[in-house]
This record gives sequence, structure tokens and C-alpha cells, in this order.
Amino acid sequence: MDRLIHFFFFTCNRATLLIEQHQNGALSLLNRFKLRMHLKVCKACTNYAKQSELIEEILNMSPPNLDSHDLHQISETAKSQMHQVLKEKMKKK
Repeated sequence: MDRLIHFFFFTCNRATLLIEQHQNGALSLLNRFKLRMHLKVCKACTNYAKQSELIEEILNMSPPNLDSHDLHQISETAKSQMHQVLKEKMKKK
């Protein structure tokens, strides 16, 4: 019975890894099922998935004021805009 439980359910560490993998690519059908089952019973991982999705959305925003000579630096205006979007989305939840 213990082996069966471990086959269908896994730890929160494994769930958070699969959440990140799911955002960056496709999961196998079995792992999607296992993740869905874990999220149904674990509020902490469900919250992690929502927060991770929100952070990914914010990071994928195209900052309008990037310096053309250095694409790795984000202007203070762009940081402020990202922060504002994050605050607004957090209020809705």
C-alpha cells in the first residue's frame, strides 16, 4: 500500500519542481496527473503554483525602457511598472 501511495503522490519538493517544469515545458501525462492530484490536497503547493505563475507573467512583461546597450539592466521606470502590476494582481487574489 505504501508503494502505491508513493506512486500516485509525491513530496512538496517534487511538486514544486514539476510546477516549474510545467511552466517551462510539457510534462508527461503521468506527471501532470500526479501534480494535479497533489495540488488538490496541498494548499501550500497550490499557492506556490499561483505565485510562480504570477512571477513568470511579470518577468515576461517586456519592459519598455531597457537600455539599448545593455539588455540585462532594467530601468527604474520598468521596475516600478512591474512592481505596480504585481501589487494589483496580488490585491485581486
